Parts: sequence; C-alpha cells; structure tokens
Amino acid sequence: MTAVAAEFETFKQSLIDQGREQALKKGREQGLALAILTVLAARKVKMNARFKTQVETCTDPALLERWLTRAATATAAAKVIADS
Repeated sequence: MTAVAAEFETFKQSLIDQGREQALKKGREQGLALAILTVLAARKVKMNARFKTQVETCTDPALLERWLTRAATATAAAKVIADS
C-alpha cells in the first residue's frame, strides 16, 4: 500500500468514525425525546404541538434526561420544560 493510499484509508476511517458518533448521538436524542412523549402520553398529560416540537428538536442529552425525569411526575407538560 502506498503512503497516499494509507493516508486515504486513515482519513476515510476517521470520517466513518465521526459519522457513527453523530448517528449514535442523534439516536440517543431521538430516543430520549420519544421516551418523554411516551411517558407523558401514558400518564394522559396533555401536550400541544409546540411542546412536542420543543422536545423533538432538543439536541442536549443532559437536558432531555432532566426532562425525562420530570415527565415521570409532572402533572402538566409545561412543568417538564420549566426553567429550560
């Protein structure tokens, strides 16, 4: 293998690794968002479209985890995202 080919393979692998990391992060965000909405729906907490969109578009895993914890006991959707 030539030096150029080896360098290309290294570059290609780094792009694959970056793509994998981004996909895993996005999947985690989507899973947390789905969990929040599912918990609230199961508890019959009303959610409007704006709330759902805010949850579904959030890209901060720590914030989503905090919201999920709140969703377990919140009596209103607004209480889940309060102070956010």
